[in-house]
Amino acid sequence: MKRDELPLLQPQLSATSKRTAFGVLESIARSHEMTSTMEERIRSSYASTSDFLQESPEFKFWGPTIHGQGSRVIGTTVRPIGRAEFDIDSVMRLPRAAQAYYAQEGPVALLNALEVVMRRYAEQHGLKLKRRARCVCLEYANEMHADLAPVFADPQLTLLFGEHHAQIPDRELLSYSDTNPTGYMHWFNVAASKRPMLRNQLTMDSRELARADVVPLPAQAEVFNRFLSRIVQVAKIHRNFYFKATPDDAPTSVFLTTLLAKAYERQIQVWHDDELSFLLAVVRDMHSAIVELPGGDGVQWWVLNPTTRSENLAGRMNTEKRQTGFRVWHHALAADVARLAESVELHEGHDSLVRKVGSTFSQDSADDLQRSMQRHLATVRSAGRAVVIGASGLAFEVKSRENTHHGDL
Repeated sequence: MKRDELPLLQPQLSATSKRTAFGVLESIARSHEMTSTMEERIRSSYASTSDFLQESPEFKFWGPTIHGQGSRVIGTTVRPIGRAEFDIDSVMRLPRAAQAYYAQEGPVALLNALEVVMRRYAEQHGLKLKRRARCVCLEYANEMHADLAPVFADPQLTLLFGEHHAQIPDRELLSYSDTNPTGYMHWFNVAASKRPMLRNQLTMDSRELARADVVPLPAQAEVFNRFLSRIVQVAKIHRNFYFKATPDDAPTSVFLTTLLAKAYERQIQVWHDDELSFLLAVVRDMHSAIVELPGGDGVQWWVLNPTTRSENLAGRMNTEKRQTGFRVWHHALAADVARLAESVELHEGHDSLVRKVGSTFSQDSADDLQRSMQRHLATVRSAGRAVVIGASGLAFEVKSRENTHHGDL
């Protein structure tokens, strides 16, 4: 599917319609994040796991360090559809000298040792433990799944953020693979720190936009500080719902995140009308980072990790079914983002907007949006503003007039 075939925003869309649609997308992403309670539980789990590993007889000598990786450290975590649990990834990093010690028994030796230690931890805390190809997984009831992967330090100073480069053992491949979760985090955060060039700003603080939308936008600084992460979250939430019945066919999170970060880096170099136009341009452009090469029974996709020597983040996508599924989903994502703004412009109303979110971003997203709107309207009323339903069926606010009659008719 060619880029030119992907949907664009209609040029006649008003700033009000685009602002409302952008607010809805922001609300969808925000509502799928962790609560402060969940964040505290994760921090507690990291501290407890780190202490246990560092004091264990198997690893104490090596002085392991534990750190997060993946979506949590770059701010792109989303709650899975229909579940309360979050999947949290972390790494146990050992010094390079430890690799020689474990080499006698092959790559699985480190995984075996980690499993032994973490099984003791799981038993002490009443948790379940699962062994996977590159990690062990602790299951916390109704809270989270915590994957812990062991790596050996393997600095490669010729690479981008190569001082964090490492080797990870793979049980299935019986070998080591390049990895660099900390370097990837730095690469993503550098991209995310850059702001797009916008002719107009939907989030600007002006009298024209000082009104109560269905969902109010946060301050400019908050939007731009999280813009890339928000785009990734919106894409992941849409993907989770789209592939709900066939999750094995869904593109992986690191694949999507890398495509969107690379598209973001390209799109910040050109001017865009506003935040929503920029967001859709990034979504439309995300496939540009895929390199297609002949190989095997069909075309092989390559998206190299920018912080490792040879890691292909598109490796799992190299089946015809998954590649076709990605193309169709990519088109659906771009179309659904554009249609949100168009539905507001067409005055379809509050209920229609909620239904549209439910049919494209999941009923969870629609329910969260509905609750967010209700909370906002209650806040507006309590602040002494009258809520007015405009022609679009969406909520506006005006300052309530003071009662100057003093009880007289």
